[in-house]
Amino acid sequence: MISFIVFFAGELFDHKHLTGNQMLAIQIEKASKGRFKCFLPQDMDTDGLSFDEIRRKDLNALFNADLALFNFDGGDADSGTVAEFIAAKSINKPAVLFRSDFRSAGDQEQLAPWNLMCSGYPDTETLVVNSMQLYKSLGKQSPVETLEAVHRHIAELLVEKFDIVLKNAAAVSPEVMQSQRKAFALD
Repeated sequence: MISFIVFFAGELFDHKHLTGNQMLAIQIEKASKGRFKCFLPQDMDTDGLSFDEIRRKDLNALFNADLALFNFDGGDADSGTVAEFIAAKSINKPAVLFRSDFRSAGDQEQLAPWNLMCSGYPDTETLVVNSMQLYKSLGKQSPVETLEAVHRHIAELLVEKFDIVLKNAAAVSPEVMQSQRKAFALD
């Protein structure tokens, strides 16, 4: 079986981000029967590294992944996540933009609730889920079962988007990849 590495891009600042990323990654791997293996930057060993070394390590992991998931939750998408997205699009990395925040945000609320400069890229799919509605609709069980059901449901939707974006993705030439690696000071 062929498996694909999914780079997780999103906030890593508190226990909700860290544990939420982990739970979603587990459910993605289950929903895809192992076809999608998730790489969580929060699990990288960065002890003793400079900020520049951390950035390089992060972008190398992104460039080496098969596709990427960008979490665009919050009033405005996290600036580091947006930087990773633009880096990914510079090499036409297949991507899924994901928002589970039910609040309004961005310039184009109905189409994609984030800044319009992050929309319209090739080989990019979007998934917007109203997490409050989902939580309430699935929250008729124990808290642990609800937690798992919410993440499982989102994971199933994301796996569908991953399949679409990979099916339609264009190949990137080695020359473009090398050029962008130099542009991002990765070599």
